Amino acid sequence: MTRIVHSYTLRNLVRDELQPWHNNVTTLGITCDLEYTNVYAMCSNIVEENEGFKIHYNMKFIGSFKHDHLEERVHLVALIVTAMKNVHQEEMQQYLSTKRPTSLISSAHSFQKPARTIQISEVDYTFTPNPNLIKHGSKMVQSGKLTNSTTTSTDVYVKTGEISLEIERTITICKKMRTLYVKCGIYPSCLVSLAGFDLETVWKMEMENKIAITKHMMLDVLCQLAILESLGRIHNDVKPLNIIRFDHHYFLIDFEISEMFDRTQEYWATYECKRNGQVVRSKSYSQGYRAPERKSEYIVSPKSDIYSLGLVVLESLNLRVKDYEPTKTTLSKLLWHDNEDISELETFLSKASFCKKTHKTDMLHNNFSLYLTCQKGSNIFER
Repeated sequence: MTRIVHSYTLRNLVRDELQPWHNNVTTLGITCDLEYTNVYAMCSNIVEENEGFKIHYNMKFIGSFKHDHLEERVHLVALIVTAMKNVHQEEMQQYLSTKRPTSLISSAHSFQKPARTIQISEVDYTFTPNPNLIKHGSKMVQSGKLTNSTTTSTDVYVKTGEISLEIERTITICKKMRTLYVKCGIYPSCLVSLAGFDLETVWKMEMENKIAITKHMMLDVLCQLAILESLGRIHNDVKPLNIIRFDHHYFLIDFEISEMFDRTQEYWATYECKRNGQVVRSKSYSQGYRAPERKSEYIVSPKSDIYSLGLVVLESLNLRVKDYEPTKTTLSKLLWHDNEDISELETFLSKASFCKKTHKTDMLHNNFSLYLTCQKGSNIFER
């Protein structure tokens, strides 16, 4: 959106000739989340080309400002006010009042793509990022392509920032379970994952195949959740955006808030996971996918992951509204409702034979050949 606004502004400012101040025009982009206001600056370099003009864009990240930090809020306001000051006001007014508009700006935009080197299995790959950048506080995610001298390019996502704990958790899981993540070097400073389509996007692309998609997704995700449980892990954030389809298989991603446990205790209808003798609890969650025991006591377990997956399934069948967390009463009524889709899924699961395979914790291993493995059509959930 920032680039669209910047391009529109330049098309209205550039007339039949370029002025030095044209390349000083900057558009601020501002995004907000629950904790931070993130500020970006879109600037450009305009050059004459083939009797017209061509724009080379460059997006820069300015900084993140916490909502509840007074000094940072003052800095944010000062930044915005300073950016609104136009030091070329008189030049611009004279230029715009005497020059005619032009339509000679090329629609073919070129972007600056600063490449970086990422080492995978002792081989150097070049990561060329796309211009889009997703910022979450101190963490950044950027899409792009990985290439080297011997392979074709592969679409990936690269996550950087303060993610040392997330890297540690992800690597531990990848040793026993195949994921979309790629190990980068001996001491990795970023997370690289193969790019696919999140479940929400898949739903939009293939609305007519919702039952087939749901069946396939359930089997893949249940296999992974069973492996995580056998490893003493709780994913803790099962939702459509964390389920990625890559070459006809569905993978869990984002182990940032995953939790560990060393033993379980089950009595009556209660199932608790403990770590160092204490019940595992977590206050981190995604709205709309929490199990009931998480809302009041923050208790998490593999069963809460299964509950979240159940809500994802109901959402895929259009039986619940996104981000709405049903109560026990409304959920019971929903499940007892005579629904053909739910009945078909129940029959399908009762005949599935994946359960005996999922506890072989050594059957999945992460490596960069995952892309080639999937292309060959082999079943990635079996040795």
